Amino acid sequence: MTGKEDRHENYDIDQLFEGILKPLHSRNARQIFETFYHNRAYEHLTTYDLEKELEDEGLPINKKEINGWLVSLQEAGLIEKMEERGKPVRYSYEDKYTYDL
Repeated sequence: MTGKEDRHENYDIDQLFEGILKPLHSRNARQIFETFYHNRAYEHLTTYDLEKELEDEGLPINKKEINGWLVSLQEAGLIEKMEERGKPVRYSYEDKYTYDL
């Protein structure tokens, strides 16, 4: 490989880590993404599901911060947001309030 090819390959790797994978620099974002991965049997997860799951794992992140990381993961194309809101699927919730994702 020539020096030029090495620089081009490094540029591609830099783009990958500064683009698609950039949100995963954060421990919280990685944990949220991992939670989605481990719960992939469910059609969707809500912020309430995520908040409770993360709390159970000893990583209490508030809803506002979760939503911020969800936007980053969505912009990177790692998760998708549903058009409609849904009720939590992992944890029982009987109130009328709905959640974002």
